[in-house]
Amino acid sequence: MHEITNKSLKINYMPDNLIEEILQNGRTILTTFAGTVPLMREFAQDWALIDRKSTEVTNILLNKLIPLFKRYEPRIRINSLRVELKDGEETNGNFYIILEVEVIV
Repeated sequence: MHEITNKSLKINYMPDNLIEEILQNGRTILTTFAGTVPLMREFAQDWALIDRKSTEVTNILLNKLIPLFKRYEPRIRINSLRVELKDGEETNGNFYIILEVEVIV
């Protein structure tokens, strides 16, 4: 079981192994917003999530992330998702996404 999050994205251009590369691909999906990747406008997160309260986001994220991972990184299986507030504040767009995932190689 591994954890991936959008708290920070440290890109390693030379991953040590296949699992590290797969997890990095998952972090890229979490930190990229739709419309920012040329010729793949549907890739990654929906900008509309920024305007929602974090308590509303969990179900929306699961509905969006499962198909995204199946399409763009099928070697990752999402086991659980949680939303963590930044600085403990209940404000719009102020949250982190934390996924517990299984890597299938």
